[in-house]
Amino acid sequence: MIVTPFPGTRRHEVIAAEDRLLHERWEYSDGMHAAFRPRGMTPARLQQETLRAYRRFYSLERVSLDALRLALDVLLDALVLNFGRVHLYSFENVFLRAGGRFLVGRYGRSFRDYLRFLAEVERPPPPREINGPVGSAGGQPRRRGR
Repeated sequence: MIVTPFPGTRRHEVIAAEDRLLHERWEYSDGMHAAFRPRGMTPARLQQETLRAYRRFYSLERVSLDALRLALDVLLDALVLNFGRVHLYSFENVFLRAGGRFLVGRYGRSFRDYLRFLAEVERPPPPREINGPVGSAGGQPRRRGR
């Protein structure tokens, strides 16, 4: 999950003081969206890497391996008639990972919209005019005398 600087927390105060806060939109304050500029990478990169990690962790391969491990545990215990371990079978892992896979797939569809939003937020502001607009009397840079 991505750290979310919630208003009223120390992390929010620090990130806001460092001018790294991107927005305070509640719909993106869920641990799945980059709400600040991290050090060392862009928010879009953080967003992309987070989605990549989720997709890898909740991949069909991982769900299948969990299900296979569970099936092998049950089969081996059945072969030796050792059903005292039934309480150790972990159906939750298979269901949680399969559910996570569904959620990541659903999140991935909204991911493109959020990347567009990040592109807008990350767009640098237009350059500030020092002496008025270019072409006006005050818009030309001053030349220093020799």
